[in-house]
Amino acid sequence: MNRINFLINEIKKEKELVKDSFWMFLANAIPAIMGFLMNLILARIFNPEPFGNYKTVTYLITFFSALISFGIPITLTKYIAQFRVKDKKKIGYMTRWFLNIRLISFSALFLILLVFLKPITVYFLHDPSLSNLILAGFPLVFATIFGFLPSMVLGYENFKLYFFSKLVTSIGYILFVVGLGYFSGVPFSVIGLGISNLLGSLLCLKYLNKKGSFRKTNGKFNVKEIFLKFSLPMYIFTIPSFFGNAVVPVLSIFFSPELIGQYSFSFVFYYSGLVIPSTIGTVLLPRNSRLISLKDEKNIKKTLIKVFSVYTLIAVVGILGVFLLGRTVLSIIAPEYLPGLVFFKALVSLGLISGYIIIYNSYLTAKEELKWVALLTLIQNLLIFLVSFLLLKSV
Repeated sequence: MNRINFLINEIKKEKELVKDSFWMFLANAIPAIMGFLMNLILARIFNPEPFGNYKTVTYLITFFSALISFGIPITLTKYIAQFRVKDKKKIGYMTRWFLNIRLISFSALFLILLVFLKPITVYFLHDPSLSNLILAGFPLVFATIFGFLPSMVLGYENFKLYFFSKLVTSIGYILFVVGLGYFSGVPFSVIGLGISNLLGSLLCLKYLNKKGSFRKTNGKFNVKEIFLKFSLPMYIFTIPSFFGNAVVPVLSIFFSPELIGQYSFSFVFYYSGLVIPSTIGTVLLPRNSRLISLKDEKNIKKTLIKVFSVYTLIAVVGILGVFLLGRTVLSIIAPEYLPGLVFFKALVSLGLISGYIIIYNSYLTAKEELKWVALLTLIQNLLIFLVSFLLLKSV
């Protein structure tokens, strides 16, 4: 009891961190809840096989988009947080430089998807007549071009705006993804996902323009050095993190669309287990970057220890809750997926355990310890794939 009281008192001392964590928790929790509701409704609107195709296409597009991200979003978060302390003029020049790279890379992705449309359709969906589903993913690719805007907002530590950006996206899930899916089918549901993501990102533009984030300035400097020494290494070392989006498409090669549909529904719960640690990690990254620029290493480590102590309580309670109440929860929200109860228990528990890696990686990222980030992320995602494959194989 004394230990709990000590933790509560320590949390009160970190008022700014608690306030920012609140907004970030909402920014992560609301999309997670709305995303869950979206998938639950779609799973009931579509049969398992169409739902499996929907998840395969959306995960595939997300995976391809991540492959050409080159570490730009997280670079902007880190260096905007760092430059706004002393070198604000550099932000506009850096942003425009990275925007050009992003436009070129995504143009190439559009071209590749068009050229290899049929092979991609046959390979992952096993039916050449479903090429319209891949084409329906083009708006999602377009929306992802602007997906770096919320990352820029995080660099300014405007967690409230980041929350509203995610809120708009979440509302779009119901209005566009579910609405278009209900009235027009799977392809339009995929299009709706692109619309939702685009609206959420564009909400950040007014604030970023006000900050002069895209303004031409005399702050010209060697951005290429940041790109080569941080962005590309970060991209290379975080390629294992893309495996989370690749799990469903890769598994679709080995298992039937119907089984993938059943599994994909349960896989949503893995990400629900990551909501809290992702929130904490997102808040800590710009904070730690700022403190590192001030050479305040002692305060960073002190905060990290406090966070791990509190998160341990959360993880233990969460895992116990899943095993004790998992069947009851599924019986209420989706009884037709009770045969996948083992998916639910395993993936939520794995998400909570992986939370330690996510939180620690935010610290390592701020310190630019990219090799350790890569190793821990690789372990995390190999575990996801291995557990997922064994779970499906056991059915």
